[in-house]
Amino acid sequence: MFLLISLFCLDLSHSAVLRYNTDELHPNPVQRISLSNEPYEHLDRWRRSSSSDADGIVNKLDVIVNKLNGTANHKEAYMHWSGNKSNDIFVLTKQRNQFRRTIQSKLWVSRDYGDHFNEVFFSHTALIFYFYVSPAVPDQLIFVDMEHKSLYITKDALRTNKTSVLTFSPDQLILHPTEPNWLLAYSFDERKLRVSMDFGMTWTVLCSEVTKRIFWADPTFDRDNRTVHMEVQNSYGLAHYKACLIPNCKDITKNIDPTSEGFDSMSMLVEKEYIFIQQTTNSKSLMLVSHKRGPFKRAYFPPYYSAMNFLLVNADDGQVFMGVSRYHSVDLYLSDATGRFFVLTLDSVVFTMQPGWFQIELQEIKGMPGTFIANQRPTNQSTFILQPAKTYISFDKGGNWSLISAPEDLKSKCPTDDCHLHLHMDMSDLMIPSLLSEKNAPGLVMAHGNIGSELSNNVDIFVSNNGGWTWKQAPMIGTFRFNILDQGSVMTAILSTPKSTNIVHYSLDDGLTWQKATFLKDMSIRVDGVLNEPGISTLIESVYGHAISGGGWILVKLNFGSILKKQCDNSADYIKWKPTDQLSHGVSCILGQEIVYERKKSKSLCFNGQDYERPVKTSPCPCRKEDFECDYGYRYNKRVCAKEKWFNPEKFIAECQEGEKYKRSNGYRKVAVDKCQDGIGNSYPFKMTELPCPLTEPGGLSVTVNKMVVPTGSVVVFRLNQKMGSKAGTKYSWDFGDGLFKVIYSFNKTCNMTHIYKKYGNYNISVKAQNKKGNTTAKTFIRVEDKFTDIYVSLPWAAKVGVPINCEVIAHGRKFDQGTGHVHFVWRFGDENNETLPYLTWNKSISHVYKTVDKHLKFHMVKVTVEAINSVSTVYKQFFVKVFNNASFVELNFTTGASDFDFETDIPRRITFLNLIKRQITEAIGIGQDRFDVMLHATKPLTVRVIFVPEFLLKKSERSYQKLTKEFIQYVQNKTLAIYLAKTSDQTSMIKARTAVLINDIDTDTGNDPNAGVKPKGANMRPVFIAVPILVAAAVVTGLVLIYYKRKLRECRRYSLLRHRVDADHLLDDDDDDEPPLDLNPDLGGGGHRDMDDDHLDLGSGGQLVVTGGLRDDHVVNC
Repeated sequence: MFLLISLFCLDLSHSAVLRYNTDELHPNPVQRISLSNEPYEHLDRWRRSSSSDADGIVNKLDVIVNKLNGTANHKEAYMHWSGNKSNDIFVLTKQRNQFRRTIQSKLWVSRDYGDHFNEVFFSHTALIFYFYVSPAVPDQLIFVDMEHKSLYITKDALRTNKTSVLTFSPDQLILHPTEPNWLLAYSFDERKLRVSMDFGMTWTVLCSEVTKRIFWADPTFDRDNRTVHMEVQNSYGLAHYKACLIPNCKDITKNIDPTSEGFDSMSMLVEKEYIFIQQTTNSKSLMLVSHKRGPFKRAYFPPYYSAMNFLLVNADDGQVFMGVSRYHSVDLYLSDATGRFFVLTLDSVVFTMQPGWFQIELQEIKGMPGTFIANQRPTNQSTFILQPAKTYISFDKGGNWSLISAPEDLKSKCPTDDCHLHLHMDMSDLMIPSLLSEKNAPGLVMAHGNIGSELSNNVDIFVSNNGGWTWKQAPMIGTFRFNILDQGSVMTAILSTPKSTNIVHYSLDDGLTWQKATFLKDMSIRVDGVLNEPGISTLIESVYGHAISGGGWILVKLNFGSILKKQCDNSADYIKWKPTDQLSHGVSCILGQEIVYERKKSKSLCFNGQDYERPVKTSPCPCRKEDFECDYGYRYNKRVCAKEKWFNPEKFIAECQEGEKYKRSNGYRKVAVDKCQDGIGNSYPFKMTELPCPLTEPGGLSVTVNKMVVPTGSVVVFRLNQKMGSKAGTKYSWDFGDGLFKVIYSFNKTCNMTHIYKKYGNYNISVKAQNKKGNTTAKTFIRVEDKFTDIYVSLPWAAKVGVPINCEVIAHGRKFDQGTGHVHFVWRFGDENNETLPYLTWNKSISHVYKTVDKHLKFHMVKVTVEAINSVSTVYKQFFVKVFNNASFVELNFTTGASDFDFETDIPRRITFLNLIKRQITEAIGIGQDRFDVMLHATKPLTVRVIFVPEFLLKKSERSYQKLTKEFIQYVQNKTLAIYLAKTSDQTSMIKARTAVLINDIDTDTGNDPNAGVKPKGANMRPVFIAVPILVAAAVVTGLVLIYYKRKLRECRRYSLLRHRVDADHLLDDDDDDEPPLDLNPDLGGGGHRDMDDDHLDLGSGGQLVVTGGLRDDHVVNC
């Protein structure tokens, strides 16, 4: 199993929308909670000033309160704050029923930064499920009505809008990151991908049989922004990578050079310059990666254990952070620049395992390049018992990890000398909001934690103003929702426990001191979420909540501009600040460069303003040992990178062909994101050694074919792939399994080998790659079947009630003597009821009994259909049979000449033989062929049956069928029925009827007839006694399965292998234990609508809030 994940947040323009965590586009967090169901009185909008106890400043916090009337039953709210100096705020609230179907929604808009909110109406029937925001232009939004398959589209923040009525279900929209009018739409049921280039007004089908793994071009790494990366799935379940250009899907897959082999469905992921896929063979999962849109190549991890799942944590700055699960532990690995060669950076990371995926406790400190915090919980190797968790920090993207020093003023409170700071993150058992940092406030971090030897349930608030090097405890008690305003001028904390509050704590000096203000008078609310504008460039934050007694949504706008009224002066209020490496005695080089930020002085009581752009100056440093890490196959031991026992540097040379040169490390490689220059990088052992490519043993050989079953005579293309070893000096020997062989001395000429199979059967194909260093073999299997073009059906046009008719069908190609391999047949005889399934059989012969015909009718007309099917062809035919209540049968036995012919297989001769008998009967007794039919009953000995039926064309002069029977028997007894057939071109043979016998009682034991049988004498209850317990057990099992997969549906979910990591990803996998379910997936409606898959929903550039309701309050999380 294989998982892939990158840092995300949820889209507020969408009901729990996942997105890439690129700060430039999506800087704001998403929040989620449980709400109360109890009603309370309506609140009006009011404005007030809150008192503050801060010294030396104006003690007034400007507060505006709004109540969204009519939302008491709306448990979910989705908010978009346009940002970019816009005053527009959008809030969608909605209610779901017990089946999770959206039954009511309201859309609200504020044009004055949250002072007032007005409800928006599209039509009296509109039911908005969710909305999307263009990442390129925040004023362009699409509101989706799944119930009526409609889109409400605006390009001016809902000042005007248009309606687009669709012919398909818009289950998922994917907006282009840079082109505001381009978007994709995916329909789950149709598995079709559509494109619109006019922002949803008109649509064109782009591709069919597509999975939900769909990605727009990355502007940095794709040459053409019209590119769409997608995963298509064939009929055998394997997926293939495809890239094409809109609007006509011009295929450019070959330009990206994908893997020729199929891979696991729902496993493709495009993240910056990397494309990841998974291949599973023989219960072994491999990860393959395409770097900068090049060929897919295997990714290598140290072979300590077999990898079960992979989690892509981060792919910034040309390096991949990967979590790897191995049974009951998760380790963290770091790649080289190509994303292929991984080394261990931290083992036993705290994780939460879910069916098919997992999440780890690792967070990046935004605004501080390469700084990560992780919680580790090692396992006692002797007892296999988990040890207490501890918190580690890395300032060089996993190169080195260290415990966090406790604040100096708190070390005396530690009971032991092991005194460090440990922090809670996403998966805390206490459901504590995670730590907060912002790119536009470098150095500031807010978190919950404790001091001591391990992470505990004793929670305090800690703040760092230098990116996690040192920390200070804040005076608040409890768990809080954090926020940072005005690029760091204000830090806020509001109580997040189930208790209600009306107090906001804030700091104006980077967390050194804290004040508090009351933002509601004479009442308090339970806070469901706190949010500020994208880019955190204003002094305004919005608080979303409910009164403790219940009721609709309350929105509180807090404006700290009434406290900080002075704008900072460039010369007096700012300082130059550069992070320093405290582990290297204060060296100011971090990841090979010195970074100098401009920051507001802690004691300056002023604000930065929306127009403030923080100056940042960088300069490279000389390379030090800290700028290098151990290369693949090496491990840090006794202060040096030592070679692992399993690693052979002479053998492990990837994609290096004779005549070329490669660079081999001496145990060290430069950290991919490191910017250092010169220094020790030019000396041994840090400098790579350039060597000529040697001849190496071939390895990783595999051969695949697009279709495992092919028709005879068709061109079969075998694709050969060699992942390791030399190719130029290697011989490739092909054995196609049909006695034909080929030997090729060039891989380029053998990588796409064609062959034609002339006979049906099963074939084993093998390819042997061999050179002077060794050899390897790859094998595959293929089945070849004849493609038939027609079927011969032996079926009488007349039948008698209660007497079996024998039917035979033979599938054939252009010639009757052509074999067709395995063919199955599907029959309907026209007397079944609507609930009876067609009869499926592998036998070419079958018998059937018609049981009743209305006694007032001479006959009943029924339609008989038969379909012949194999893996490469299908033919369908229908016939009409007249079923009579009365008829007589005469059986003919032949002697002379019968053994000269094989009517079993020689179908053309059989048809001629029966037609000659019909002609003789017509001429002998003077009747038309509407009064009788002739059927071949057996071939050894040769037996033919003739059925005579009553006259049914209302000809009064016609003889009865009894008289016709007697005349025919008399004719045969006179020895006058003889048939002459050609044995060869110049020789004929006579087949003469020996006897003609009237058959009165024909055996009704029909053998293959699914509907025939003997009428039972009484009710047989044995099947009932057996079936009832089985049905009850099946119902119970089905119910349990449905409950289980309802919980896991949104991961898709058992097939969803490659995934992005989300800052709040654990919120996306709630279960039904929460009442009502805390499901952040967009509601796609009832009936046939399905949940949205969170990992592919594009979001807007605005700040967004997602809050969903329930009866519990302990799911308050700030990601």
